[in-house]
Amino acid sequence: MTTEPNPFAPPQVNLAPPDAPDVAIGPRGIGGWLLLPAFGLCVSPVRHIVDMFHLIKPISESGVWSALTTPGSEQYNPLWAPLLFFELVTNLGMLAFTLRVCWLFFHRSRTVPRLMVAWLIAGALLPVLDQILTSLIPRASQTSGATVGRGVASALIWCTYFLKSVRVKNTFTR
Repeated sequence: MTTEPNPFAPPQVNLAPPDAPDVAIGPRGIGGWLLLPAFGLCVSPVRHIVDMFHLIKPISESGVWSALTTPGSEQYNPLWAPLLFFELVTNLGMLAFTLRVCWLFFHRSRTVPRLMVAWLIAGALLPVLDQILTSLIPRASQTSGATVGRGVASALIWCTYFLKSVRVKNTFTR
């Protein structure tokens, strides 16, 4: 049985502006798997602050900075000051970037998928770079290779999610 169009029905009119994005049918909103990166974004500023505290507290103790940066002392290495400065600046930079991405995430900005990919890649590459720089100082403690591997694996998984997910495309539209 076929239905024929009603000749007396009013014509269908598309009221969407011509430049309106086509939104696919499917899940939308901050829910499902998108809750995990949302949680990670919310926790990340706390992690950066704790990392900076763990960096600054030992250095600010009496004599530690001078022992690390004074030529002739037992712990001296000319790379200590640049490494510690690099770690502090990258933690501050990642803190600011994380807060910005978090703000845009919960305001559902259309720039979020690209920013999340950049945030995830930075979060995976900075520990690798830190480990490389730290390895240049013989007495410096190293980050675990498993920690770096988890960061890289996580970035690969979540970057793919933010680039391919229908929920992401339907959520970040403003």
